[in-house]
Amino acid sequence: MYRFFLIAAFFLGMPMAGLHAQGGWKVTASGCREGQPGAGTTSAQRAVVRYAADCRSYQRPVMPADVLRAPGCIQVPASCFVRIIRDGRSVNLDGGKTYRLDSLEAALGKTARLSFMSRFYSFIEKCMDETTDEKSVVEHHRRHMDVTAGIKGFSSQDYPLSVTLLTEGMVSMEPLSFYWGDDPQADEYEFRLYENGSKVERMMKKLSAASLDITAAELGLRDGASYTWQVVSASNPALKTRPITFRVDAAGPGRIREQVEQMPDYDQLTREEQWLSYAYALEQEKFFADAERVYARALQEYPENRLVRQTAAHFYSRMDMLDVARDLIAR
Repeated sequence: MYRFFLIAAFFLGMPMAGLHAQGGWKVTASGCREGQPGAGTTSAQRAVVRYAADCRSYQRPVMPADVLRAPGCIQVPASCFVRIIRDGRSVNLDGGKTYRLDSLEAALGKTARLSFMSRFYSFIEKCMDETTDEKSVVEHHRRHMDVTAGIKGFSSQDYPLSVTLLTEGMVSMEPLSFYWGDDPQADEYEFRLYENGSKVERMMKKLSAASLDITAAELGLRDGASYTWQVVSASNPALKTRPITFRVDAAGPGRIREQVEQMPDYDQLTREEQWLSYAYALEQEKFFADAERVYARALQEYPENRLVRQTAAHFYSRMDMLDVARDLIAR
């Protein structure tokens, strides 16, 4: 059985000039193997995969989220493995060899452009390009809000209180977290929940904080039903969020996970890549809250993995949770 091990966490704090820019070959997995592909990972590492821009001085360790440029070379020890991606396709580099990046074009996987894995790899590339540092995260957030706010109305003149996307779209029966923008003029907020198709208010809860953590049972959610929630300032009704709609599908996340696990090459992914592919699939089906739970789990298990941090930061930025995204990149 193969097991992929991450490059030592020590190196994650080292300056890696030239390895984090846009373009080039992007690293999604790098490390030594023991066991089967995707069986699990650890930060313990004996051998180190290295990169040399001049193909002579192999001083830089190669880690997930690195960007490597031709005509450089990758030196892969016999016990190690590297996966690099470009344009939605992957190349697996086995150990015991040194590879010239400018000779790998022909080795690009023939993954169908519309396949799940191709779309997932393209997604990872985009996340890496737009989260290289705090400045790029802020710029990505601004562009995304400019495009989305006019449609979604994160905050506007009519709805001055901003709101995140986590509880829009689809939800399971897992506990939910509702977030909205805090306003100094609002001493207290009223959280209101309605079941769609009915004018009956299912819940009205007064809160001093600009968030609410609550279970599906406490909300009285029914599988298959759809709901709308809104927050209004108790003292100033003009201060309110836009109405947010979601539908309950209790079995949705489990069904999506089964579909992802049946994808070709899924078993070849490292555990980190598997978490990211699952989160990506959940978001594609608009299970934002469940995707956030997967990212949180991946961050808890692999806090030193920069690819996990950058992909999660990209997600939180899209959810209009910029502070969380910036904190992940600043670590």
